[in-house]
Order: sequence, then structure tokens, then C-alpha cells
Amino acid sequence: MVSVSETANAYLLAAERCEEQRRINQNQVEWLLVPAVTNRAFSIELYLKAILKNDGALKEGHRLHQLFGALKHERRTQIIEETGLDSQEFQRDLTKISNAFVEWRYLYEKDDIKIAWDFLQKFSSAVKSTFEKYVKKA
Repeated sequence: MVSVSETANAYLLAAERCEEQRRINQNQVEWLLVPAVTNRAFSIELYLKAILKNDGALKEGHRLHQLFGALKHERRTQIIEETGLDSQEFQRDLTKISNAFVEWRYLYEKDDIKIAWDFLQKFSSAVKSTFEKYVKKA
């Protein structure tokens, strides 16, 4: 059986590969933004669920702010610190990307959609790092 962490790692790797920019011709570059966003957001969800499971809490759903809010205080603090943002900035940006996995999968149904790209990258890195510090030791 494949573990949650292996699945999270695979989705994060898929996101990183989708983020690779490839020149199509002299004037165009290919960048797979939609799968990059959805894969990165889903990896965050899985890392958060793995941390929660390790801490004895199970949580369902895709909304990242709810999963993050269910973490132990010290886990939340660690993640916020690793992003390099203050708590208020972090919460503001977390709210912006909270439902990215669902929203970006159905991008074609939206008239206008934005993503806090830098935050999504920082958050995924911080969640993975926190997972590795707290869960892999257990």
C-alpha cells in the first residue's frame, strides 16, 4: 500500500515538473499552470492530513485553512515561521488559496481566478518540512 506521504511527495514532484518552463518556439514558452496549482495544493492537503493523522486527529475535506486550523498550535507556528511571513499575512494568503485544489480543477467554469503563487510555493515547502520533522521521526 502507498502511504499518504509517498502520495504527497508524488503530487509535489508532479507540480514541480509542471512548473518547468519549456520553450515551444522563439516567442512561446509552455508552462502547465493549472496542473501545477492543483498538484501543489493537493500535496499540501495530503501533508496536512498526514500530520493530523500522526497527531491523532483525522480531518476530511479539501479546504486548506480548515486542515491547517486543526493542527496543533506548535505545528501551525512552525509552518508559519518557515514561510517567513507574519501570522496576519499568512492567514490572509491561506484564505486566498484555501480551496485552490477544487477551484483550479474547474478553472474553465470561472470568469476570473487568481492564485497567490509565491505563497502556495512557500506553504507547500513549509508543510513538507514540518511533516518531515514531526511525522517521519514517529
